[in-house]
This record gives sequence, structure tokens and C-alpha cells, in this order.
Amino acid sequence: RDLHVRSRRQRQMCIRDSAHNVEPGQIVIAWTIAQKGITFSLCGARNAQQALENARAGEIVLSSDELAIIDQAIVAHLGPVARAA
Repeated sequence: RDLHVRSRRQRQMCIRDSAHNVEPGQIVIAWTIAQKGITFSLCGARNAQQALENARAGEIVLSSDELAIIDQAIVAHLGPVARAA
């Protein structure tokens, strides 16, 4: 089951990445910023290119469907604990 969930989650993330033509990390940053009560995301970068990608992640607007898919993948991967966060 874990392999199925993981591969499904990876497929969902690939769909999101290709829909926005961005790196997976940018989707994570955009999702984080979209959470209630979050006003910014503090990110590290290994190089200048990654710093630019991280900054551009703030421009990504995820649809409610995209946010729901990511939320479902998180719950599927982490279990009920993810709902309490």
C-alpha cells in the first residue's frame, strides 16, 4: 500500500509541476504560502538559481483543486497526524 500511495503522490506532484512548469520545491513553497495564517516562507538555497526559483514560487497561485490534491497526498503519506497540523 505504501508504494501505491507514494507513486500516486509522485504522479500528482508531477501533474502539478508540469501544469505550472516549475520545480517541485516551488510547488511546496507555493503550497506553504497558501496555508491559512502563513504570510511568508523562509527558504534556504544552495545557489543563486535556486534562490531565484524560491523567490518566483511566491508568484505561483495554486487552484483550490490543486491545494486539495496536495492536501490529500500529505494525509495519505503522513496519516491522520497531518490533519491536526
